[in-house]
Amino acid sequence: MNDNQARCLAYLAEHSTNWVGFGARIQGHVLGLPKDIPLSNAEAEEMLAQGWVAARYYPNLPGVPFYKETDEGMRAASWYSPKEEKTPPRARKRPSRRD
Repeated sequence: MNDNQARCLAYLAEHSTNWVGFGARIQGHVLGLPKDIPLSNAEAEEMLAQGWVAARYYPNLPGVPFYKETDEGMRAASWYSPKEEKTPPRARKRPSRRD
């Protein structure tokens, strides 16, 4: 992460609250903030151009949030949960065999 991204991340952490996150890509991983970022479209586009990844945050989804990136950037990117995409079949309760 370069100095500009580090300063930007610190600013976002300090000045934000709940629904859009920006993250920096570091060695293939995306580190992000589930925060509300009051940026103009031009500022958001500038951050995306600098290599930040934008995502929408849905706190009601189960599991660990991951970034799902798309070509359309900020408007189409969203957090998703691997558990949400693959829901295992419900296990049937078996009667207890205790006597």
